[in-house]
Amino acid sequence: IDAGLSWIGRKTAKGPVFYLAGEGHGGIKRRLRAWKDYKEMDWKLPFFVSPQAIPLDKGGSVKHLITSIKAYKELPALVVVDTLATSFGSGDENSTKDMNTFLNHVQALRQALGCAVIVVHHTGHLAKERPRGAYALMAGVDAYYNIEKTESGLTCLCSPGKMKDATPVKDTWFK
Repeated sequence: IDAGLSWIGRKTAKGPVFYLAGEGHGGIKRRLRAWKDYKEMDWKLPFFVSPQAIPLDKGGSVKHLITSIKAYKELPALVVVDTLATSFGSGDENSTKDMNTFLNHVQALRQALGCAVIVVHHTGHLAKERPRGAYALMAGVDAYYNIEKTESGLTCLCSPGKMKDATPVKDTWFK
């Protein structure tokens, strides 16, 4: 998105990307470098990675985040929250009340910035077919996808789990 490149044959809306990384900071730089090398690109793109998790359970922290992002010269095309658990702050992801508060703050972020927001979340240990935590999460999102690695770890299957206002896309395999 920050480079304006198509993705699996689909056009993207070019714009800044803000990646709210709650974990794996060391690996992010390596993945970005590998992607840049693979695409043979000069990395001067508007892609910003937070140095720590950003708690989205409190309205004040969300307002501060919105103000900080708006300070950049251009509004983002995408904000990625990775992961829900690291951004959940002091909330209990099994609590419907806390999950609804989190979802309301994600919605406030989306509306204030006028962009898409992707929240990365994990499945349960036993229930691999749905995200862990309060069921309010599945009810409160526009779309969600399940991404699974194969046993070899070399391919992944991306399957739509829900598409609120659109026709679900077909399963997609990635290498």
